Amino acid sequence: MPAVPNGAVAAYKASLASRYIFSDEQGNLHIDWESYMTSCANNPASTAQQAAKRSRQRGPVPEYEICPFYQLYVTDTKHMMRNDSPLFRYRFRLPTKAYYELLQDVKDEIRIKSEYFKRWQHAPLSQPEIPLELLVLGALRMLGSNTTLDQISEVTYISKDTMNAFFREFCRWGSEVFYKRHVRAPSTREELDEIVKVYTLGGFAGCCGSIDATHVKLLNYIQADYNLLKGKENYPSLAFMVAVTHTGRVMHVGKAFYGALNDKTMAGNDAFIDRLRRDELFTNYPFKLIDQQGKWHQYHGAYLLSDGGILNERCFMPPLSITTQPDEIEWLKQHNGLRKDVECYFGRAKRRFRMLWYGIRFRDYGLVEMCFRFVCALMNWLHDIDGLGDDWSAFNIYKEEINQDLVNVEPPEVDEEEEKKANEPEPDDPQGPPASNDLDVRMEAAAAKTMYGFRKKLIAHYAVGRAEGWVGWPKRRRPYEF
Repeated sequence: MPAVPNGAVAAYKASLASRYIFSDEQGNLHIDWESYMTSCANNPASTAQQAAKRSRQRGPVPEYEICPFYQLYVTDTKHMMRNDSPLFRYRFRLPTKAYYELLQDVKDEIRIKSEYFKRWQHAPLSQPEIPLELLVLGALRMLGSNTTLDQISEVTYISKDTMNAFFREFCRWGSEVFYKRHVRAPSTREELDEIVKVYTLGGFAGCCGSIDATHVKLLNYIQADYNLLKGKENYPSLAFMVAVTHTGRVMHVGKAFYGALNDKTMAGNDAFIDRLRRDELFTNYPFKLIDQQGKWHQYHGAYLLSDGGILNERCFMPPLSITTQPDEIEWLKQHNGLRKDVECYFGRAKRRFRMLWYGIRFRDYGLVEMCFRFVCALMNWLHDIDGLGDDWSAFNIYKEEINQDLVNVEPPEVDEEEEKKANEPEPDDPQGPPASNDLDVRMEAAAAKTMYGFRKKLIAHYAVGRAEGWVGWPKRRRPYEF
């Protein structure tokens, strides 16, 4: 005879089973199990108890159609989604059209059964278990307003565990698929020319962007890593090396580093900087500079504008630490203005996506890196949507009265063979020491290959361009400007 279960339900079943007990001729007791099981299945009290037990285990099924987010943004009771409401962009940091495109991308990933969103691939898209609209809106609200999981659960009726799982998967997809779609460094000569052209208007020919590190505050972290995370910002953080163009687009986002590390350590372990040193697209990139005598010279090697805390290499251009020369002071002002493109970008990104501004509550460092890379991709996407990178051919001229024929001056063609011959060191004369002018040429050519020597060439080039009026501040041409 099977063991009788314990508890009130077992007692009820035992009393019910006593009705079907009978004895044989020898006095042994038996139970008519077939009649007993049929009676239990048809008994309303037993069925209600089983239903109540299942309800206690799973909890009540939420009605997502009556939650505030569903009424406002899915059913669109206040017509907020039809007119591209500024209030929607303020709350979720995206226009309604961009939100629908992002939602469709998530649905496509689920439809093709990719490696992302596997938890939501079992449900058909026509009748999902949880509306994907609520999941995407909740994730965007967390990135944009630094909203907690409990607050999202309150307005979407989605449990915190489910929202947490989707947010992690959403950021993983955004940092890998979406990031590669919108954030990319120049890979062809034409793409590099478009970036350098803007800096050439500002007097920095050959420059391809500005680079710096930013820190993302951590509100939750591993206590053993406190000394590694707390650096100059005086709070635990993770640091990222970011390269930005003058138009406001991100070219590269480095991997996450502990906040206590300095910029030199991060620059020495960055993939894009290593490519800037070795890739022939950057090392052999030609551009021309003019000297104080009015002669044009050709140089090779693109570079990035940086602050003084980075490596002193030819591929970087830090500012002057101290100077009293008028030409150097004016060049330093222009350098600081162009270099702060990356600082301004950090301010825009953190103010738009407040999770980076107030601090990230997640303990997972990998999730922090995914959030930051996803935000940079969203910033580039909004940059294209708003048309902020269309035409940057205009610039403000510093000189008030100039010759208009020099505004769009193009550097003349330089004979590469003659320039190469002039810059190459000549072998020593076996009959005696080289002439003083030959030695000066060789020393000057060698100095131009260093950061310090090349910076002097840039200062002279900027001084001539500013005096003649074909160097100014690059800016975006408005539709009403011709």
